[in-house]
Amino acid sequence: MTKLVVCSVLVVCLALSASAANYQRTVIAIARPTEYVEYIFLQGGDRIGSPIPILHNMTVGNARSVYAQTAANDNFLNWGGSEPGQGSYTNNGRLTQAEGTPMIWTTNDRSNSASVEGDGHGFTELNYQGEHLWLADLYMDCDKTSNGWFDFKAYMVDFRSGKADPGWESHFINQEFCIVDGSMWGTQSNHQWNALNHHGRCGSFNFVMWSQNLCFANKLDDHMRPYRDEWVEDLSREPTAE
Repeated sequence: MTKLVVCSVLVVCLALSASAANYQRTVIAIARPTEYVEYIFLQGGDRIGSPIPILHNMTVGNARSVYAQTAANDNFLNWGGSEPGQGSYTNNGRLTQAEGTPMIWTTNDRSNSASVEGDGHGFTELNYQGEHLWLADLYMDCDKTSNGWFDFKAYMVDFRSGKADPGWESHFINQEFCIVDGSMWGTQSNHQWNALNHHGRCGSFNFVMWSQNLCFANKLDDHMRPYRDEWVEDLSREPTAE
């Protein structure tokens, strides 16, 4: 089945809400090839694991899609899966709880944007790299992060009946540094981060690869430049930062 269109919009009410606190647009991008029935969710928090308030900045055409249903009442980037009152995914009578903040599958293929009646996945201007880039486009309260940084890790579900979830990324990611706007920035040494997780910077476009150490945090208006050459769809090869 064709993956379908993503629209990223700046809704007036979100902008007004964000202005009341230090909400900044923050994008988390994870490179991970998936099948149509697989979906990725985020969990995370500040350095000590406290939840971080978020507002979703992405809409899709189908209200019955996985993203649309599970993004409802998802108010925090937090550890522990579904929040009280958060939407769940219902399909063919099967109800599945969210495993955190939903992400959305994207491609750089403009032809993959002809309809809005399917599951809401597809082309977005945020992705001009390739297929299988999963995105969370959020407004995040940077005042609730740890000096602008946060932890996160992805969990993959499989919606086929009788299939076990692929589950978490690698238990030990060991992301010791990030390339921030072109410069190396120590994470664990400077901020005492948990070595098990990815690290992200509030207000930036954060790019990582599933279960790997590579980490970039760039200004949103120049988000892909430093790692175009690092993209690999074959995740058996460990990329190296420039």
